[in-house]
Amino acid sequence: MGASASVGPLRSLITVVASACYVATWEVIYYKITPDFFTKYQAYKVDQAKAKGATQAEIDKQLADMKQFAELYEKNPLVNVAVTFVEPLPVALLITLVSAGVLSRRRRLGPVTGVAALSSQ
Repeated sequence: MGASASVGPLRSLITVVASACYVATWEVIYYKITPDFFTKYQAYKVDQAKAKGATQAEIDKQLADMKQFAELYEKNPLVNVAVTFVEPLPVALLITLVSAGVLSRRRRLGPVTGVAALSSQ
C-alpha cells in the first residue's frame, strides 16, 4: 500500500513540473525571441478575418479585444504566467488520469510475464 499511495502525488508532480517547463520555455521565447508576438498575431488575425469576409466593425471589435488582452498579458507577469500555465495543464491532467487508469488496471489483473503467458490463457 505504501508504494502505491506515493504514486498518485508523483504523477501530479510530474504534470505540474512539465507544465512549469512549458511556461518557462514560453516566457523565454516570448520576452527574448519574439517580443513582437502580439503585433504579428493581431495582423494575422485581421488578415484572416478579412479573408473570411468580416465587416470592418467586426474586425475593429476583434482588434480591440486582442489589444485589451495583449495589454493585460504584457503588463502583468502573473497574468502572463497563469494564462500560459493553463494551456498545457488540461492535456497533462488527462494524460495523468489515463495513465493512472491503465496502470491501476494492470495492477488489479496481475503481472503478465510475456507473450507465452497470454497465449496459454
